[in-house]
Amino acid sequence: MAVTAGMLSLAGGNFPLTAQVDFGTSFGIKVKSILTETVNPSTAGYIALAKTDTIDWRNNANSANLALGIDGSNNLTFNGSPIGLTALTDNHIYVGNASNVPTDVAMSGDATIVASGALTIANGAITDAKVASGAAIAVSKLAALTASRAVQTGVGGLLEVSAVTTTELGYLSGTTSNIQTQLGTYLPLAGGTMSGAISMASNKITSLANGSSAGDAVAFNQVPVFTAWASFTPSFGGMGTVSGVAAFWRQEATSVHVRGHVISGSVTASAVTISLPNGTTINNSSISANDPAGIGWNLVAGASTPFGSNNIFAIFVDGVATTTVFVSKAAAGNVFVKSTGTNLFTSGDSFAFDFQYPI
Repeated sequence: MAVTAGMLSLAGGNFPLTAQVDFGTSFGIKVKSILTETVNPSTAGYIALAKTDTIDWRNNANSANLALGIDGSNNLTFNGSPIGLTALTDNHIYVGNASNVPTDVAMSGDATIVASGALTIANGAITDAKVASGAAIAVSKLAALTASRAVQTGVGGLLEVSAVTTTELGYLSGTTSNIQTQLGTYLPLAGGTMSGAISMASNKITSLANGSSAGDAVAFNQVPVFTAWASFTPSFGGMGTVSGVAAFWRQEATSVHVRGHVISGSVTASAVTISLPNGTTINNSSISANDPAGIGWNLVAGASTPFGSNNIFAIFVDGVATTTVFVSKAAAGNVFVKSTGTNLFTSGDSFAFDFQYPI
C-alpha cells in the first residue's frame, strides 16, 4: 500500500506543517506533553517551555496580548509584572509603585519596622493633627506628675506641677467671686481705716491697749465705772448690837463710795470699825496710812446741838487693814487715833457716815 509523503509515522519524526491544522469544534488532540521548539526547554511538565517562552491571552480590548512568563529573577510574571511575593530585603516591606507593581522598599518617615514586625514610631511624629478629636486618652496614660499638686502650663505651654498643693487649692472651694476683691473689703491684721461702723453684737474686743491720744479707743480699765447705788449690811465694831442699819454703796471709777446710818447698841471699848461692801478691798498702795476716807456724825439722842464739834468724827484707813475703815475724833502726833465705842457713843445714838476708799 502506498504511503503519502508527509504522513505521520508511528516511529515519529519531523513533520513541518505548511498551514494551521484545524480539527473542528467537536474533538481535540490527546497527547502526553507539549514541547516548545525554543532551545533549552523545560525537561518536565505537560507543557515544556523555554525561559523566554510565554503563554499569551488576548486582552479584553483586543488591542494587545497578555503574556504569562518569567523574569530574570525566576519570578512568574504576567504582562511583565511579577506575580505574588518575591524575595524581600531584611526589614523592608512591599509597596505598590506607579505601575501597580509590589516593590521592595525600606519603611521611613514617621515610623520604621524590623523583621520581627515591631513598628517604632519616630520621636515627635505624633502631632495634635494626628490625634483624633474623640480619642479620649485616659489621664492614667499620661506621664505621672508630683502627687497632690495643682497643675499649670509652663513657658512652652506644656502641663507641669505648680507649688500650690491640693490642700491650698481646696481653700478656694465654694468661692463665688473674685477673692482679691473680697479680701479688699476686710481690714488687714496690720491695720487700716474703716469706712463704716463696727457692730460687735454680743461679742467684745479683748486685749485692747490703753488709749494714749485723742481718737484712740480706751481699754476697760481706762473707763470710769459708776455703778448704781446698792444696799448692803455692814458689820460694826465697838457699837454693840446695832439697829436701824441703812447702808449703800457704789463704785465710782477706781474707788468705792459708802454712806448710811446706824443706831448704836451697848457700846464697848473696842475700836469702832465699819466693814466694806461686796467683797471690795482697800488698795493701800493708792492711799497713805492714816489718810482720811470720809466723815461721820453722831446724832446724840436728846442733844440740843447734835452737830456740835464733839459729834463730828473722821473716818480713816490705817494702811494695813483692807476690809474695814476706822473712826476717830482725836489725833496724836498728826496720826488719827482709833477711837473706841465708849469714846464716841452711848447706847441709842444715831451715827451717820460717808466715806470713800480706793480699790
